[in-house]
Amino acid sequence: MNEPRQLRLITRHSCELCEELLALLEPYAASGVIRVDAFDVDADPVLHAAHTWRVPVLMEGDQELMWGKIEVAEVVAALGQPLQGSKQHFSA
Repeated sequence: MNEPRQLRLITRHSCELCEELLALLEPYAASGVIRVDAFDVDADPVLHAAHTWRVPVLMEGDQELMWGKIEVAEVVAALGQPLQGSKQHFSA
């Protein structure tokens, strides 16, 4: 099995869009395709300066994959379909 892709999620407390994105990413994380580390934009002055109102932001390394209201099609385009055996498959 390949190593999971290391993603960073810039989020904030009580962010509905952040929770929606986490739900879309869950099948990928559960199947080992990705590993997501979340960072609170309000707890880090550098992140806050860069992303004040731009949450959620999903990054891989220094590359921003997507941000804001993220649709299923965007997740599938960036990550592919969840692996067989995960709870959910998406139709884009």
